[in-house]
Amino acid sequence: MFKLVLSSATLKYVTPLYLIEDSGRICWRSEDKKTDDSQFDFVKRIVKLGHESVLEHSLITVELKTDRGVSHELVRHRIASYSQESTRYVNYDNRELEYIVPIEFKTLIKNISLINSLLQTESLQYITDVISCTKAEASFLTALYTCSKQYKDMVSGGTKPQLARQVLPHALRTTIVVSANFREWRHMFKLRLINKRAHPHIRALFKL
Repeated sequence: MFKLVLSSATLKYVTPLYLIEDSGRICWRSEDKKTDDSQFDFVKRIVKLGHESVLEHSLITVELKTDRGVSHELVRHRIASYSQESTRYVNYDNRELEYIVPIEFKTLIKNISLINSLLQTESLQYITDVISCTKAEASFLTALYTCSKQYKDMVSGGTKPQLARQVLPHALRTTIVVSANFREWRHMFKLRLINKRAHPHIRALFKL
């Protein structure tokens, strides 16, 4: 009915540094100083000097697999483009629902393969006893089971996915492709990773 998964990040595309160098050197008319390996030092130097506007000629595209809750925080960064898996148009009745395990639930993460295997045949009570999980972890699994069952019962009974999705939790795994320039990614990392007040789940995602 459902399975547990972990967050992941896959780099899809990075603008070659030579494009940033080509654009930046126009400002100083220093095109004649380009060499085959001068791009990295040039970009490093303009960042140090604070000329970050040149970084906006770049693009990084990343595919993230995370929970819906984290994705809601991520899309608040407006200088970016997003394409996200839709719970309105994707019918999860004919596929396995996947949920991201919170980083705080260490026992579930440690036993994720065993849990996914046991979920095919065993009861939740048996699983929680076998892995000796905490009360909070057991409640999490129970909530996922209940939400999954209610969703599938609603859809199989004729309810449209766009309505049945209302019972799905923030833990639901979503895939989101994010494209932004270097400057915006630097800003996002400052807010979501370096800033210790950032939500621990989005900080963990930005560490990947």
